[in-house]
Formats: sequence, structure tokens, C-alpha cells
Amino acid sequence: MPYLNITENCGDTASRECWNDDSIIYYLNGDIHLRIEESEYYKLKLSDGVLLAFQRQPGHAHFYIDTNGKGRSNAYGKDIFLLTLIKGSFIEKNIHDISHPGLWVYGTSLSDELYKSDCKVSCRGMFCGVICLQITGKYQRIIPDINRVF
Repeated sequence: MPYLNITENCGDTASRECWNDDSIIYYLNGDIHLRIEESEYYKLKLSDGVLLAFQRQPGHAHFYIDTNGKGRSNAYGKDIFLLTLIKGSFIEKNIHDISHPGLWVYGTSLSDELYKSDCKVSCRGMFCGVICLQITGKYQRIIPDINRVF
């Protein structure tokens, strides 16, 4: 990856160097969402301390970004953000409705009401804090032409 200054490449091992010590990602309200387990996630640590975890899924991949590295809170919408990488169009009911390849903010095409309610500490449900990056507007494609990246 030519644009990332990687200091630690943990791959899909159980190393704690590339993710927080308990491997947990929390929703914004403090509930546990998931654990970054060793074999499902490929993990990297960047020179500025940012931690990245990648998870390949059918038709797309998810990028988990922990902006403050080993520091807490390890919660979506605070220091952890989720992106989706696709090579073509990708539709997943009530989550993604993407017609172009690229790196997208997770939850592109969800309702405005969900965006607004998702970024409150009092939120409940499966998106609690996960789509806070999306609050700046719908259809946030970060890398418009993914073919230029690969």
C-alpha cells in the first residue's frame, strides 16, 4: 500500500500490536458491537498510531479505522469509523445501495432520520454511531475511481 506508512503489519494474527487490547468495538451508547478477531480481520498499525482492520465479505470489504490507536473509547462515531470498499455496484438491503465502485462511508443511502438519530449517545439499534461519518451528507464516496487505486 504505497500511500500508508505502515509500522506494524499484524496480518490476521492474534497480535495485540495492531488493535486495542480487548479487541472490542463499542457502539456510541457503550454497548459492545463486535470483536476484531484474529482470523477474520487483517490488521495494520500506521506510523501516527492509527489502527486499521480490514474484513473481506461477499461483494465488498469493510475498513475499520481507529483514529486514536491504542487510546480509548473504541466507539463508533468517536474514534472508530467504518468504510466500505466495492469494485462495482453493491446493494445490501437497508445498509448499502451503491451504484459505482469506490471507497464509501458505511451506510451510504440510509434515511436522513437514521443518520440524525445514529449520532446521539442515546441511540439504540444496529447503527448506533456506526454511520456518524455519513451525517455530512448522503452518498459519501471517498475514492471516486477505485480502479486507479488497484
